[in-house]
Amino acid sequence: MFLTRVLSALILTPIVVGLIWIGGWPLSILLLIFLSLAAIEFAQVMRRGGFEPPVFFTITLIIISIADVLCPNVHLLRPAIAFVLISSLTWQLFKRTGTPTVNWALALIGGLYLGLAGAHFILLRQLPNGERWLLLSLAGTWLADSGAYLVGSRIGRHKMTPTLSPKKSWEGLIGGIVIGTLLNMIVAALLELPIIHGAALGLIGS
Repeated sequence: MFLTRVLSALILTPIVVGLIWIGGWPLSILLLIFLSLAAIEFAQVMRRGGFEPPVFFTITLIIISIADVLCPNVHLLRPAIAFVLISSLTWQLFKRTGTPTVNWALALIGGLYLGLAGAHFILLRQLPNGERWLLLSLAGTWLADSGAYLVGSRIGRHKMTPTLSPKKSWEGLIGGIVIGTLLNMIVAALLELPIIHGAALGLIGS
């Protein structure tokens, strides 16, 4: 499993870094792909808890959030969200099995969470030195996740959420916080950004 992660990182990291540096539509398309995959994974995790959020509406909200940032003069966000709210609720009215209200809420929460995160990635990229700040923000999350996996897979004993994510442990969380924060300070120095900001983003990413 660890070897798979390393090989994936070696292949994907140059592509992601290159597209962040280029910015524009290539970065936006990459974000849509990754966030849509995250939405599918979110729906799969929710299914383990017995829920069935309609992932189509989650991905639709992601697309709307990204499009609103790319085309701010269209003022797309509020009317599009209103349409998704009504249409998704209507959809759930015809699916009365299970927990339709919870499924509806989960689909919307997931879409808004991922969509707004993606929108702010683009807004961050548009700032002066935005490519560096975006890389630093993402590096904090990547490093913390890797640190949590390394520590948790070796010494993790106390499970955080056995039902939804049985492999995550409190030991892994602590390891991710420490490793993510320390290594992100190094990344900040390499990117010629304030080290304290690297530490803060590493902690947030954890």
